Amino acid sequence: LPPPPPKSRIIDSGTPRDLTPRGRKASMYMPDWQVINDPFVMLVVLLLVPASCWWLGRARFATRLNRGVAVLSVGLYALFAMFVYPWVMFSIHLRWLPLLAWLAASTITLRRLLAPAAQPNRRTRRRRFALIICAGAMLLIDANLLKGLLPPARHIELAFPFKHGAYTILQGGSSSWINFHFRGETESRFGLDIVQVDNLGRRADGLLPQHLDAYHTYRDEVYSPCSGRVMAVIDGWPDSPLSSYDADEPGGNQVAIECGGAVVWLQHLLNGSIEVAVGQTVQAGDALAQVGNSGKSSEPHLHIHAQAMEREGMGASLAITFSSRYLTRNMVYRVSVH
Repeated sequence: LPPPPPKSRIIDSGTPRDLTPRGRKASMYMPDWQVINDPFVMLVVLLLVPASCWWLGRARFATRLNRGVAVLSVGLYALFAMFVYPWVMFSIHLRWLPLLAWLAASTITLRRLLAPAAQPNRRTRRRRFALIICAGAMLLIDANLLKGLLPPARHIELAFPFKHGAYTILQGGSSSWINFHFRGETESRFGLDIVQVDNLGRRADGLLPQHLDAYHTYRDEVYSPCSGRVMAVIDGWPDSPLSSYDADEPGGNQVAIECGGAVVWLQHLLNGSIEVAVGQTVQAGDALAQVGNSGKSSEPHLHIHAQAMEREGMGASLAITFSSRYLTRNMVYRVSVH
């Protein structure tokens, strides 16, 4: 069983004058997607995994050094794909596939490592230089990516907003490689998009189902992640079609709770399912609403982010931890509360 709901840490507490997030309409949901989140780019990221591993296992290298650098380059790319690609599109269990494919290809190619090495020539030196450039570039990218898996010094500890099942993160982390929200100094910079997965690691029945009920998170009960006072409630927005979204109210139906010197926002809720009102006091674990697909949402999920409270209004975005875990894309959180 998970530990009891934590008490939220007080961060930049003060008496707010304005509870409207500064720049929320302009900056929180930018209409332009980051390149790495483009579906076509994601497809390329996926297809490069088998292509690079096939090349590594089949290619002939003139020198042992070239072979070793090639193994390193493909390994760094496999690590990148494991963290960046949203594997829940097929099954979250497949996230280990790039590393397994790299290990298989490396085993095949390293068996030739003891073969007599050829004398290096101009052609092999050019190939070695290209391989070193690729390895260096992937090393820099992976370093930035892995840094995004670490929680910032300022963060707030919350209770997980669901009580039953397994969940994974669509968007989350401290890098734009793994978190679409992590761009600029927006209030949802450390926001999380959470979906439920079944025993097969799928977020829905099918790859891209066109019915909201096919998504496991849809109508899932959302619980308060902290004890505090309800600061804002927005309701009345219908679910957005899966083929488009409603940009008039990007967050859709939502609830904001003041707790521990911060305000926690829970968004994309189901129309008519919100069970709390402004000014009401809630405890961690109290039922709030159900997951919907309202607002700027491509599929049913819960968006949650926290902001520090300042005298002028909403302050900087705060990273969120659950049971002291900083969840990032493709991480799985299992919870069962009786």
